[in-house]
Amino acid sequence: MQKGPDISIRENILIGSQGYQTVLYQFPQKGDSYFFEITPLKNQTIRVGISPNKYQDMNFLDYPCGMHPVSYSYRLTDGYIFNDGIGKPYGQEVKVKESIAISYDQEQRTLQYIFNGKSLGIAFSNIPDLEYYAAVSLFGHAEASIQLT
Repeated sequence: MQKGPDISIRENILIGSQGYQTVLYQFPQKGDSYFFEITPLKNQTIRVGISPNKYQDMNFLDYPCGMHPVSYSYRLTDGYIFNDGIGKPYGQEVKVKESIAISYDQEQRTLQYIFNGKSLGIAFSNIPDLEYYAAVSLFGHAEASIQLT
């Protein structure tokens, strides 16, 4: 796991303190598909998705996931998805104590989000073949729990 300096972690709870900071978790197993779930606990100024740990000279920890060309995210406040800093409508708001799941299929190179047990459809396809990490970006004093499977 890698994290920005302004995020603290207690067990599986992520706690932000200022600005955007990102946590990258290595997926627990090697395989063709990965799944994790986020539940906002205190405000939902959070983005969730996938990012590589390293790519060229890009800094992935001090920016929200989805701000770089090889980083992808879902913003919980309004359901927009982001890649290369560009947002577009996709899903819906995820409120405090609701959960959203992220499913990354490395073989198909697709990323989708699942809300209330229903897929919201493919959010991103043709994702470059890189080693990706589960990424959670918190803004300000946001808090969230994470479950990696």
